[in-house]
Amino acid sequence: MSRLRRVSKLQELKSGARALDSNRSIVMIDARVARLPGVKSWLAAFPFRRVLRAGEDLKTLASFQREVEFWQRRWGAKLNRDFSVIAIGGGSVGDFAGFVASVYWRGLRLVHVPSTWLAALDSAHGGKTALNVGGAKNQIGSFHPAEEVILVRELLAAQPPARAVEARGELLKMALLDGGAWAKPVRAAYERELRSAAHGNGAKEALANGALGTAPNWEKLIWKSLPSVVEAKLRVVRRDPREQSGERRILNLGHTWGHVLEATHNWPHGRCVELGLHFADEYFGSDFCDETHRSALRVLPRLPRAQKTRARVTRAEALQRLARDKKRSGAEHVVMIQARGWGKVRRVRVELQSILDFAAAEGWLK
Repeated sequence: MSRLRRVSKLQELKSGARALDSNRSIVMIDARVARLPGVKSWLAAFPFRRVLRAGEDLKTLASFQREVEFWQRRWGAKLNRDFSVIAIGGGSVGDFAGFVASVYWRGLRLVHVPSTWLAALDSAHGGKTALNVGGAKNQIGSFHPAEEVILVRELLAAQPPARAVEARGELLKMALLDGGAWAKPVRAAYERELRSAAHGNGAKEALANGALGTAPNWEKLIWKSLPSVVEAKLRVVRRDPREQSGERRILNLGHTWGHVLEATHNWPHGRCVELGLHFADEYFGSDFCDETHRSALRVLPRLPRAQKTRARVTRAEALQRLARDKKRSGAEHVVMIQARGWGKVRRVRVELQSILDFAAAEGWLK
């Protein structure tokens, strides 16, 4: 399982006992990160480096072939199995670089240096790599855990504050799953923000920007919570490292409806997961849910109506996405994960038709 290291600045990885070996590393870095002050000079010390244009278009078989052919043509015999791949970027760069590392010479060591809050919270941990095929996300992949994940404060702080707001859905998900002491300030901050939005304090501006409220403290809160979030996720991954027992499925809390919104609106993943958490919370507290699984109490505070209205999709769009969901089990069921309280979560198989009927009745559909 990956080691976790936190440093303040990228330059701290240049010297010392745990410095990255510039002569035995292939750096694969997001072009936007490569342009940041201080990164360019640090990067110059690595003779084997690739600057990539991040995004889902990177994660293709054609990109993979071009990448490997470049390595062979440009570096050839200079490379050997003692090299490591250092992935610096968000989720798409991590997925792509991780896949290349997992199959080149049947596997090179991998180091993740996430540059986005979302990657730092989620995709850099757990060992998944992926490519897209035929317009469908993550259809080809491997399990290739990084030897080390390095969290660099200056890289994460270089993002606009809005990126922390967009990522907090994954933070809330892990707080719900784990429910430990670290989750209490996360829960309190989120509840205060929703109450503020519901009463109109800054809500117009926040909702116009697609957020539930302002986020002056979310960057600090995420940074402080990261070690606990990562350990909480890895506890789940250790029980089901290759997704064989089904235990790892609880990490899909909020993703059933979240993926519908992500595919339809093309919104940031974390934002869609946050809305998906509310969808599941509402569903399991409604009469549309089977009595066996119905919750007596809601876990999350009520979502402002304006936010739900902006997130609406058509029934056809929802059906198309749910029918393709990888968590689908059988012809008529979808695996949805229910939070019965902070730290109390279970997997539940529900009727697809029931989800759609609930969405229509509760204002999630147009």
